[in-house]
This record gives sequence, C-alpha cells and structure tokens, in this order.
Amino acid sequence: MLKLLRKSWVFAFLIIFLSLAANFSFEPNEIFISQEFLTASLTHNLEDDLPPVEPDKVLPAEQNTKHSLSLEDQLDDIAEKLDIIQQQVEELIAQSKPADEQKIDEQPEEIKEDKEEKAEEQSKLPEELPQKVYVSSGAKPNYLKILISEVSLPIEQRFIKLYNPNETEVNLTDWYLQRKTETSDVWSSCVSSPKFEGKKISAKSYFLISKTDPSANIFLDDLTITENNSLALKNPNREISDEFLTAAPPTPTPPTGGGGGGSPQVVYPKILISEIQIAPIGQRFIELYNPNSTDVSLTDWYLQRKTATADSWSSLVSSIKFEGKTILANGYFLISRTGASADILLDGLTFTENNSLILKDPNRDISDEINLGAIDENKSFCRELIICSPTPKFQNTIYVEPPKDITPPEVSFTLDGLQNSLNFSVNFTIADPLDTVTPSGVGSYIFHWKEETGEWNEDSLLAVSPGDSEILKRDFTGEDKKTYYFQIKAKDIAGNESDWLPAEPVFTKVELPLPPPLIEIKPIIINEIQIEGQTTKDDWVELYNPNDFDVDISGWSIQRSPESG
Repeated sequence: MLKLLRKSWVFAFLIIFLSLAANFSFEPNEIFISQEFLTASLTHNLEDDLPPVEPDKVLPAEQNTKHSLSLEDQLDDIAEKLDIIQQQVEELIAQSKPADEQKIDEQPEEIKEDKEEKAEEQSKLPEELPQKVYVSSGAKPNYLKILISEVSLPIEQRFIKLYNPNETEVNLTDWYLQRKTETSDVWSSCVSSPKFEGKKISAKSYFLISKTDPSANIFLDDLTITENNSLALKNPNREISDEFLTAAPPTPTPPTGGGGGGSPQVVYPKILISEIQIAPIGQRFIELYNPNSTDVSLTDWYLQRKTATADSWSSLVSSIKFEGKTILANGYFLISRTGASADILLDGLTFTENNSLILKDPNRDISDEINLGAIDENKSFCRELIICSPTPKFQNTIYVEPPKDITPPEVSFTLDGLQNSLNFSVNFTIADPLDTVTPSGVGSYIFHWKEETGEWNEDSLLAVSPGDSEILKRDFTGEDKKTYYFQIKAKDIAGNESDWLPAEPVFTKVELPLPPPLIEIKPIIINEIQIEGQTTKDDWVELYNPNDFDVDISGWSIQRSPESG
C-alpha cells in the first residue's frame, strides 16, 4: 500500500509540475518581451471596475492599486487541476485501504465538514504565479447565462439547483462551481469541471446537483456547503455566470481571519437587483432589494454596465449618487429617470437590451449581476425574491396561468307571446359569464328571424361597445294574425362564439284587437219633395233623421228612377 501511495503522490506532483511549467512556456506565436514590459503587461488598471471619481471625493488608497486580472484565471485553472488530482489520489487511497482502516473515516457528516472548513482555510493557493503573455489568435467564445436558482443546506437534502433561462439547450462541459467560506479570502472547488463533462441543461429547465438524490443530474456524496458560503458558477472562460450567498450576515462584521497586515476588510450584506424596465425610456428604472433583516447603508456602492460587444465595464450609477442613501430591511430602493417616489432620480439612466449590469459594494465585490435580454415595452425583468421550500428539479414557484375565457356569451330574451300592434320591439341581453378574465366582454352579435312557415332571415353583424346598454333591442314590424320566431348568435372579445340562442327559438304572434260593435242606425227618411215650379231649380227634397244622434251623411246620394212613358 505504501508503494501505491508513493506512486500516487509522485503522479500528483508530476502533473502539478507540468501544469506550472506550461504556464512558463511560450507558444510558437508568442513574442519575447523585456522584464519591464512583461511586468506592465501582466497588470491591469482596475479603473474600469471602480466608480468614477467625483469632485472632492478621494478614493481609498487600496482602490488605486493595480491588480493582475489574469492571475485570477490562473488560480482558477490550477485550483481545478488540483481538485482533479486530489480526487484521483483519494480514489486510489480508498481502493488500497483494508476494511478496518476504512472504518476510521466513517465519521459523522458534521465532523467531516468542520474538518473540511478548517483545512480549506489553511490551504490557500499561492498568491503569485508566473504569467504567460502571448498574442491572442481570436476572441473568447461567448457563453449563455446559467443561474444558481436554489440551494438547500441540510445534510439530508443538500442540493444546488441551476436554471437555464435561455431559449436553447446549453452544454455544461468545462463549467464548474466554486465555494468561499465566510472567513476565507480565496475560492475553493465545490463541483469540479469533470463532474459536468457531457452534461447539458435544457432550455427553460433546471439542473440538480444533489448529495442524497441518486436521480440528480450530478450525484455528489461529498457535496459541501454551509451557512454564509458564497457560491460562484463559472463557464469555460472562467467568467462568473452567477453568484449565490447561502446566508447574508445581518450586519457588516470584520472577518475573523487575519493576514496581510493593515485593517481587516468589512464584509457587506448582499443587496440584489430585483427588477429592471428598459422601455419606454421615460419610465426606465432599476429596483434593488435588501433581503436582510437590518437596514444597509449604500454609501460607496455603485452600479456598472457593459454592452454586448464591450470588453470592459463603464459607470452606470456612480457611488456619489448613493452617498448617504439607505435601503431598509426587506425593503426596495428605486433608481429611476422619472417619478417622485425614486430614491435616486437620474435623467441620464442609460441601458438597453443585451446589456449586463453589476452592483458592487465598497470593497468592489460584486453583490449582484443581471444580464438583460430582449423584452417588450412596458414589461420588466424581475426575480422571485422569496425564501422557498426545497423543490429539487422543480420550479421554485409554480406559475399559475391566468384563467382563459373559453366560454361563449349567453343570450336571454324578454318577449311577450302576443303583440297587439304591428310594430313592436324584441328585447334581449347578452352576457359574458367569465368577466374576471382579460380580455372579457361581449364583442358582437347577429339577429335572425322568420315567419312560422318561412325561411330564416339574417341581419348584419352588429358590434357591442363597452358603453352600450345592457338591454339590447331590435325594432320589428309584422303582419296581423302571423307568428314570428327569433334567435341570436353572439361572440365575446376573446373570440368565443355561441350557437344560435336560445336553442328553441322564442316566438310571438301579432293579433290586432277587433273594432267595437256597430250601433243600429234608423233609416233617413225622405220627408218632402217639390218637383213643380217654373224651373227645375225650384225642385227640392227634404230628409228627416229619426235617430237621437247626428248622422254624418257625407258621401250619401239621392237617385231617381228613369221616367216612364
């Protein structure tokens, strides 16, 4: 067994040596640079990462120093290689142990994790590594954003859940997760890149890394995360795709670990970017959320922006704008172009689709980051900022789709069965029964009618406006002694159309009233006649009315029979 262990460690150190040697070597297309120029090339001015310096505001001395950006990439790369080597060595050791030695390692999970935490603090990576300068043959590939959507800490159901908000599947090969404890200054491996090899996360879907669920996408029985850990998900470019804090400290406290000399750095609570609206421009805003149980001062905090084609960050909301501002516990903070309720009113607030925004605390650490995609006007990007019950492999909050109106309108008539006039009105109402959905309401209707033995006649389509009376009517003219039938077909504004209603047509009959009975009239009598005289103009006829009432004789006539002889 000792020989096997010795070979394992020799193998491990050989790989580390080759890895470090590779970082010193030069590619064929590399150029030789003097030591002075090499030193300058390996440093990067972090002015892009700092809030702009406002007049009369002096940055702390530590914010004016230069740091090597490529150093972090090198540390990440070597950390991954060390993690892979460590796993291989542990597997070889475990296979070579007798059964009685293996029992020694069977300790309670809490004790193991406590040892892991202490070991992590004592085994930091080298602070300085040689750098390699070369002429780039091309830009790094761009990777889609993958989010850390949920983390569960209890050992019996410990998991990390990722979410793919994109419209396409994402290959997770060469991705990895890192972890940093509350008191640590460096990141350590949490889920190494070999675990993600060949794994994919579907569009709009979740990816589960679990300590206890064998059906998880990655089943990892040594998954270690505790309270106040920071998690970072990184893509193959070693860029942070998302960060997650398992529990934010309620108030800023100095770290317990020492080192480095000088004053200890303050640890700031996590503040989140909760909602963003891009358009219309006049209503553009950024909303921050404080998930902590105490108020947080935002003095020296700042927001930065990066476009889709940019390689560096630019100032969006400078630290001077946050001076003296406070975000309440479990409260919201509004940065807006307009509105009296804004905590920061900024007419020049500028960002567009496909921009990335980061919120940084006074330590220049990223508190939160969000990438903006395409979105319709008057819509916003928002997050569910809630404490949720563990739901591995399922959506955190079940989306309840608003009820859809699939029910056609209803029609009812108010019509007497008998009409005593040729002209009458057919009264009816049309109602949309699901008036709680959007859209709702009646859109239009068609009226049709027929005689008892005739064919149906159809009116033109009529629209119903929201301001129309609830009781509608159709004026109708019929004929005496005839029966008429009526139906209506209605459509609501959601497009649901009814059948002809009611199924049994309503009907009415026109029946005019009879005239009053005739009064008996006694005959009008020819009472006297004069037919003799000098001329015919002297002839006359006298009539007599024997009735007790006047009789209208308009249109009457007197006739005589032809003369005889």
